[in-house]
Amino acid sequence: MLGWEEGLLYVAVAAGYLTSRRWAPPKPLETTSRLTVLLLVGALGMVLEGAGPISPASVLLPSVALALGLVGSSILFAYLLGGRPAWGAPGAPGSEGTPKGPAPPGGRWHALLFPGVILVALLFGYVVASFGRPPGAWGNDLIEVFLLLLLFQVGWEIRLSRAALRALPIPLGAAALSAVAVAVPAALLMGIPMRTSFAIVGAFGWYTLAGPLVSQSAGPTLGLVAFLANFLRENFTMVSAPAVGRRAGAEAMTAAGGATAMDTTLFFVTTYGRRDAGGLALASGTVLTLLVPLLLGLLLGPG
Repeated sequence: MLGWEEGLLYVAVAAGYLTSRRWAPPKPLETTSRLTVLLLVGALGMVLEGAGPISPASVLLPSVALALGLVGSSILFAYLLGGRPAWGAPGAPGSEGTPKGPAPPGGRWHALLFPGVILVALLFGYVVASFGRPPGAWGNDLIEVFLLLLLFQVGWEIRLSRAALRALPIPLGAAALSAVAVAVPAALLMGIPMRTSFAIVGAFGWYTLAGPLVSQSAGPTLGLVAFLANFLRENFTMVSAPAVGRRAGAEAMTAAGGATAMDTTLFFVTTYGRRDAGGLALASGTVLTLLVPLLLGLLLGPG
């Protein structure tokens, strides 16, 4: 059962969505969202500093393995479920009346550079905390504030279409199957508690939510694993798209991107997967984005 803190996450999303029904998202909202992400990641860095030394090997190796497993298995399951390559016949489900979707500001290079800025923000928060020695609660309090602000902005930007919703079974099914296929071995082989393992992969690439929530529930080390695994999932999807996208198809790239298919990896789905798959990627990413707070609340909550 969800607690009141998890319920607040949905209140923030609903408030943003209701706001969008009256006022369209302003152009500066994307810039504001990115700034909120940087502040949230910086707050996570402050929390990590307060946890003391963390072994890089205990974080990097599991994170890379989880991210590669999620991207690879998502592509495989999408193919097995019937996803088609980019050069297939036109008129596939989800292509009718669906927009290509906006490319990231500045195109591909902006999308590839922003992850580096994310890491800088994480290190900056860590360094600030190491010099200033603020109370540990500050980092957690800031995380809660920035999470609610970010989710309000996510709700404000939500867009769906009926045509795209009809095409969802393949990417959503592939994303769900890959989460199970990776979470269970990770728990058994890496010693991660089963519920935490499912929470890490069940974030579907939403690292700014997974990192803070797992950190608060299971400790900073696993919180950093959750952050990096989902962060790398997004980046492995973008980096692999030029080589894999045309062979795997839009459904596979959408599943690999997970929740990020509605924003950061959308450009790569439509450019290297299928040009008319914007609506599919937007719908799949939006559905997963709405599910993530519920899943993490259930998995990380008491009981």
